[in-house]
Amino acid sequence: MTRITKIIDGEVQVDPFIAQLRSKIIKGLETGYVGVDLYRPDEEEEEKSDEQRCKFHAMIGDINRKCIIRAPSIRVDMSDYNFKRCKSLLVIWFYKEKLLNRETIPNPPTHFTDPLSGEEITERPSTMVWGKKLTSEFVEYLYATGTTGGTVWSEPALKEYAEWCIQAKA
Repeated sequence: MTRITKIIDGEVQVDPFIAQLRSKIIKGLETGYVGVDLYRPDEEEEEKSDEQRCKFHAMIGDINRKCIIRAPSIRVDMSDYNFKRCKSLLVIWFYKEKLLNRETIPNPPTHFTDPLSGEEITERPSTMVWGKKLTSEFVEYLYATGTTGGTVWSEPALKEYAEWCIQAKA
């Protein structure tokens, strides 16, 4: 499904856009669920720096090396995946947990079909566009998931987690 982005600056634009949006939503519901993100461009969340964006990678690295995720009749050893795939799984699981809480993220996963093979492709949300608040929630999710999965945190990961906790309270 394609993403629709439109800046509306006049009342005359509302009805035509709602009609277009309605048809896209109905079409999207035929193959799954649809996310809708409405915001005011002048109220967007403060972006995080590249340094902040990369801080949780130490935590993902520890999860990737040492974490076992358990669900009824399922055991996922995160070390079976490379770092990129481990991060992809964690981001998708975080997104699905947000959905369970009737929340969303600004860039939900997208699904499309490879026109040559017919294979269904899922593109994971990029954490690069997440603001500080959502990234802080993701860091909390990583800590909870890793701890529950038996991750023994390294000193760098604990340091990054502690820094995020301090920033979140500020």
